[in-house]
Amino acid sequence: MKGLRRVVGSAVGGLLGAAAFFAVDGLMPSDAAAQVYGMHIQSSPFGADLDVYLQSSPFGADKDVYVAGRSHGSGSTDVYIQSSPFGADEDWYVQSSPFGADMEICLSGDLESWFENAD
Repeated sequence: MKGLRRVVGSAVGGLLGAAAFFAVDGLMPSDAAAQVYGMHIQSSPFGADLDVYLQSSPFGADKDVYVAGRSHGSGSTDVYIQSSPFGADEDWYVQSSPFGADMEICLSGDLESWFENAD
């Protein structure tokens, strides 16, 4: 009977250990979330990879983004900042901390356009 108790105890301990591992693993950010993406802000929508509306509230935003700084060169994605949400590919909320952000970005290009539309 003692042997059976040890086997059951070992099995339960193993399952608890596995559950704890997967719970902690699920809380860790993915590699993609930790990457900083370069965004080149354009003054015209022509040729832009993405039309974005910067909204003043996180509610209903497609992505919460954190601006990590200015890019040392041209960003890999051309973005046009729209003054209206109509026709935008995505709505972004710019947050003040990287914690919980869907994406961290660096900016290049027409930064004046970015700051004119960011609340």
